[in-house]
Amino acid sequence: MAIYPIAKNDARGGGGFKRAQGKGRVELKCEGHFAEGKGAMVQFCIGIGDKDKHLDQPARGPVVHDFAEQSCAGLVKEEEQWEFTKAVDDSNKRVIIRVQVQALADKS
Repeated sequence: MAIYPIAKNDARGGGGFKRAQGKGRVELKCEGHFAEGKGAMVQFCIGIGDKDKHLDQPARGPVVHDFAEQSCAGLVKEEEQWEFTKAVDDSNKRVIIRVQVQALADKS
């Protein structure tokens, strides 16, 4: 998993979380290798924040993706932006990222 800030501009330092005011996106990456003709189809949803502390932002998705074709995937553009600052637990300064992944049947 990788977390990226939403860049405010292309200038030096324009892509940091501070400049992005805590807004960013989450991307999943699969580093596995797959046999020829074998896919790695999954369906996933992403959410952030601790539900027990009422800091959660509801899960978004699902997204269906074949990691054998492309190693990285995230939410669709309209759903990808998160407000991480609103999900920070002040007691430990952490944000929980929730990912639900379900393997799907092979395409073949």
